[in-house]
Amino acid sequence: MDIFEFTIVVVGFDLDNEFQNAGLECLDYVAVVGSTGGTTQIDVEIEAESATSAVSRAINDLRGMNVSARRIELDLVNISQIADRLGKNRETVRLWSTGDRRADFPPAFAAISDSLVWAWADVYGWAINAGLKLDHYRPIPVNVAEAFTGALAQTFESKSQGWNVGIAAHHPETKYASVRATKTSDWATAA
Repeated sequence: MDIFEFTIVVVGFDLDNEFQNAGLECLDYVAVVGSTGGTTQIDVEIEAESATSAVSRAINDLRGMNVSARRIELDLVNISQIADRLGKNRETVRLWSTGDRRADFPPAFAAISDSLVWAWADVYGWAINAGLKLDHYRPIPVNVAEAFTGALAQTFESKSQGWNVGIAAHHPETKYASVRATKTSDWATAA
């Protein structure tokens, strides 16, 4: 089992809600809520057998507190942040990133203004394979974060259009063979 760390952007968490705050306190893993610029996020450190089970468990626990997950944040880092996390100097990381010192450094994830950023999960995996010592917990791989974010977006869109679709039906690793969706107005009146 590994300890995974990731951030979930949520809606519906009220910092003054005693039920929700008590819910976070009762979890057997670390979940810290914060808010920046009107966006609420929960930083999670959770022990699990896989990244998928870690994210699934956190999302389900939040649902029990009437909190909806909207996306799993990608932890994007620049050269300075990589250097800091790996305990290396900035020039060493720059040389790795250009291929001047290591040809196998992961490619940049995106360019923001004039700077490149990398997915920390990619750099973390590279560092482990390179034998570097890391003091950080395992990040959620990019493909897992994107799959959950896509599923959460589909679920949100479906609900906003009057459909009730579970996230498990959208997740690419689901054991369900088919998607079961019902029009909210149909099952609400049938109950």
